[in-house]
Amino acid sequence: MILVLAFLGGAIYPFAFAPFEIWPLALVSLVLLFFTSEQVFGRSFFLRLLVPFAFAVGMYAVGASWVHSSFLAVEGISNTVSIWVTVLFVFASASVFTGIIVIFQELWARTPRFIKTGENAYTLKWNPTREFSGYSVLGTALGWLIFEFQNTLIESDIAFPWLQAGYAYIDTWLVGLATVGGVTLVSFFVLVTAMALYRIRRIRFVTMALATLPWLLGIVLLNVPWTRPVEEKEVALVQSNFSIVEKTTGSGPALSLETNTRLSLEAEGVDFVIWPEGALHMVVNQELIDWLYSLAVRIDASVITGVQSQTIVPDQAPSLHNAAVGVSKHVPEYQEYQKKKMAPFGEQIPFEFVLEPIIRWLKLPINRLGPGIGPQPNMELDGVFVGMTICYEVAFPSYVAIRSRDSDFLVTISEDAWFGNSIGPSQHMQIARMRSVETGRYLARATTKGISGIVNPKGKLIATMPVDEQGVVRGTIQTMEGETWYVRYVSEVYTWVWGVLVVIAGGVFSSLGGVLGLIFIRRVIRGDADTSDTTDESETDETLDDPPEEDEDQDDDW
Repeated sequence: MILVLAFLGGAIYPFAFAPFEIWPLALVSLVLLFFTSEQVFGRSFFLRLLVPFAFAVGMYAVGASWVHSSFLAVEGISNTVSIWVTVLFVFASASVFTGIIVIFQELWARTPRFIKTGENAYTLKWNPTREFSGYSVLGTALGWLIFEFQNTLIESDIAFPWLQAGYAYIDTWLVGLATVGGVTLVSFFVLVTAMALYRIRRIRFVTMALATLPWLLGIVLLNVPWTRPVEEKEVALVQSNFSIVEKTTGSGPALSLETNTRLSLEAEGVDFVIWPEGALHMVVNQELIDWLYSLAVRIDASVITGVQSQTIVPDQAPSLHNAAVGVSKHVPEYQEYQKKKMAPFGEQIPFEFVLEPIIRWLKLPINRLGPGIGPQPNMELDGVFVGMTICYEVAFPSYVAIRSRDSDFLVTISEDAWFGNSIGPSQHMQIARMRSVETGRYLARATTKGISGIVNPKGKLIATMPVDEQGVVRGTIQTMEGETWYVRYVSEVYTWVWGVLVVIAGGVFSSLGGVLGLIFIRRVIRGDADTSDTTDESETDETLDDPPEEDEDQDDDW
């Protein structure tokens, strides 16, 4: 029954996110995770593993169900193979979640103590008891936060920055906290709120009041003028509504070019026309640039489009990249951005030495693309600096924040046709909206099949086009200057914090080992000195064998 409850808790969690946006369900889900974890905490280790695993399976089976649609969008993959690959993905993600959660549950709950097993013989006992099971709540919350944090590291092969709790609160007061700590800080206070609700009958009134303060602080921070508007620009986002197969096979590339051009001609009078990721299924060349320049001159606007680019290194096979090029209406030249973070399985195979044999056995067609080579500076088009990202990259907060520093507004292009008719496009747009809040910048997002839209610095959609429609999204943005606290101080922490944590953890565990060793030696010596005094020995045994008195719940005052 406990495992069923944990699974249901995970299954309702995704309904807090777009397109459902019932954000209180995230709190209910977390409370159920705390409850089920605590119920099994004094029981077998295997059962303690199964509870977070069941929760994560429910969470990913529902919240990442679009993975199945993504594989079906690739020509040549059967429904059966897609289901099996999706199941493997869900189990792999759940295993990572479980490992991190259980590690922190165990570390937080286990209080080391010496138990006398014989004359001058002691054993260091770590096993938790029901008396200390309250610690599992804090351990679970800390593990959740670390799990989310590692998912935002762009260098990680296991990063899957989806379903982070903070995204569900993009339309609540808490979102203002993203300006100082990013989505991870929002998630932190979601966890604090969930813990307060779980312990509502036991914690003090002052503690509960403190747990509500971040919600009020979020309103204040969201209205702080971190960035300032400079000038208005008109933007047009082209949504061609082509499937992946339609634009990549047969006459598809030419038809896609024709359709994007026709829609762009309807957007005369704007400053920027933006086409989606992979709008042109061809390698960038001078002939293509000349054609884009002639279009830019005709519509009197700079043009940004998704293409493929190629890097040729002597004595090596050419490297193909997912890229974007920008062409100004004033100069027949182009600026190029190559995607740095590849989408797992869609563009590269993570842990290739392990997974490649499985990929070959399943006969999955992986479109191998290389990450961008060298630094990828922002585009400068007609005196405006554009912070460019492509598709999956927008889900990595620190990467977008760093790219926003020298930009006037943000552009992200995406191929959301991978998601099919699923909840994926809504989730992806919700993630992109959070990047606007974190950076204090307008964001223009162009996709092939939707959802395309323009987002203001408070994370609100000011113009949009839904899925499976063809047309142009037009809107007015403002170029911005200045930086939020998150962009200026916090975003760089992600690049080196893990190294610092490893050093600190090593020091803590080394110190702990030394302290425990000294305590052990001291107690052995004390035992030798007191062998002639049975009364003292009895008192010593009682001190060593009985745990110290503790509060009913040691995490009441977290």
